[in-house]
Amino acid sequence: MQTESRPQQDSRPDQPYLMEDSGLVRMPFKALMADPHGMFRVARALGPVAGFSDGSAMMLRAADVQRMFGDPRIRQIGVEGMQAAGVAEGPFLDWARETLLLSHGRDHVRRRTPLARAFAYPLMNMLRPSIRRAAHRLVADWAPDEALDLRDSFAAQLPARTIAEILGAPEADVPEFTSLVYRMTKGLAFGTLPEEFDDIHDAAAELHAYVERLLSDSRANPRDDFLSAYVARVDAEGDLSPTEIITQIVTVIIGGADTTRAAMTVLVSLLMDHRDQWDQVCADPAMAAGAVAEGLRFEPSIGSIPVFTLEPIEASGVVIPAYRVLSLSMMSAMRDEALYADPDRFDIRRTDHPRLHLVFGGGPHRCLGEALARAELEEGLIALTQAWPGLTRKGPAVRMTGIGGIRSASSLTVVPSR
Repeated sequence: MQTESRPQQDSRPDQPYLMEDSGLVRMPFKALMADPHGMFRVARALGPVAGFSDGSAMMLRAADVQRMFGDPRIRQIGVEGMQAAGVAEGPFLDWARETLLLSHGRDHVRRRTPLARAFAYPLMNMLRPSIRRAAHRLVADWAPDEALDLRDSFAAQLPARTIAEILGAPEADVPEFTSLVYRMTKGLAFGTLPEEFDDIHDAAAELHAYVERLLSDSRANPRDDFLSAYVARVDAEGDLSPTEIITQIVTVIIGGADTTRAAMTVLVSLLMDHRDQWDQVCADPAMAAGAVAEGLRFEPSIGSIPVFTLEPIEASGVVIPAYRVLSLSMMSAMRDEALYADPDRFDIRRTDHPRLHLVFGGGPHRCLGEALARAELEEGLIALTQAWPGLTRKGPAVRMTGIGGIRSASSLTVVPSR
């Protein structure tokens, strides 16, 4: 569940407008949900910060968002945001209290450091051959001219199989923990209702128990793999409790599953709408990296990152008070005309991406799984374009839902063809 508060609909016309007294921009809620990119475009021109009737704010411009990464005047929003939104106590909140995703300060460093070593770019790139094999296996058995749901048949399966290999989990377990992952990650999505948390809590409890069994087996039968090395390191250092160790592995499992599923699904949909660019990737697999970077910019699977202000924050003369929820909008920043040329154009040959892609955040909380996500998306796209260059979409394009937290991608029906 998104930890920032939900903006309320305004009574003004369906266009953003500037509040002269505060310098904040108001965006009518229904219009924002219907056309977020259009609303953000108008709002960015009016001012740097949007304000909502519940007192929360949202940074809109790329320079301000980039400047806030790692700023000591903000911190991650923890469990208190979920509790304020009406989420009841249970296993999901227990996970949220101890995950590195929502930690800050010393706790965040303790929980992140052992995983950061394991998820470094060189180590993740060593996984590319196995990711490549998994991607090609997934598409190899498709029948020509028979429609299928790419989101569920491919985009959801590749990250699940990759994580299973990283953790040394039996391939037979993939369907079980894939289901648990997508049930649990609903708790991090925009607009999840409090009554949906019974199932989310159940999934969190089952995934916790599953990881506990994996760790127990890894300790009893150590192997030359990620999980055994991680367990040996954290056990020797003694800096994490048994529950914290389980929680960080659960975080590894869920961290990239939903975001990668959405990113792959919408990327293929965008390429179906820009057939010449799909054909470019088919002709030259080296174009996959640019396609992935552009897909992540154009329709990100993370809408915004909510933080909590510890001191007043100023952006182009607009002041956000201390002790407020502030969202750093990835969606708006990555369509900012000040950073990207012609930002509403999808172009896989774009050369103006910043060195650090905004979708992965920045500072001490920059996404640990960036290298893994890029590898999965690039290898997945290459497998699709090499096996089925004539792939076509049947039905509507993918619709991305939400402006904060993890965004949801609608299904994508495709027809394989060579």
